[in-house]
Amino acid sequence: MEELIKKIPVSIIAICIAVLTVLVSIAVIRGDSAIDIWGIKIDPKRGEKQDGVLTNLPVGTILASYLAPNQMKENYGNQWVLANGDEVSTKTPFYTLTGKTKLPDLRGVFIRGLNVNRNDGKQDPDGQNRNVGDFQADDFLNHNHAISTAGIWGRSFKGEDGSPNTAHERIGATENKGGKETRPRNVALYYYIKIL
Repeated sequence: MEELIKKIPVSIIAICIAVLTVLVSIAVIRGDSAIDIWGIKIDPKRGEKQDGVLTNLPVGTILASYLAPNQMKENYGNQWVLANGDEVSTKTPFYTLTGKTKLPDLRGVFIRGLNVNRNDGKQDPDGQNRNVGDFQADDFLNHNHAISTAGIWGRSFKGEDGSPNTAHERIGATENKGGKETRPRNVALYYYIKIL
């Protein structure tokens, strides 16, 4: 490739650079958001190549980021938006591919993978009834705590024929301990979804 480039006359390279400069200038004057030359997207407002990883990811991809929504928009335009449950246009590739006009709302929740034929005991027990983008409310695994019901001198609290219940009834509750929710350790980030 280097030898091929060395054989190209300098005048041809200069003409290509001049044409590229003219195209970018026209795009700036017209207010275009980007131009595409041989598959390389150039943003005339930023003057940077826009063919990086975030541009090439498929529509519908979810991304966790430190960037605030205004920073994301400044750097990547409208292709990545906050996954906040907003409505999207039926003219977006997101709608075309998913048939959905509403984004998933990932604010304050964890993402959980769909079962997709998983049946090893580690799957979502409600997974067969879930679709991509569905919200699932909190739940706590069904369980119990053993307690002793022995009365005075080991007698039952309920009396038997000819045997009165000599124990007194006790009503109480366990001590409350903990926070406002059940959660694993976590770090707060923004979730974005690619729609363009």
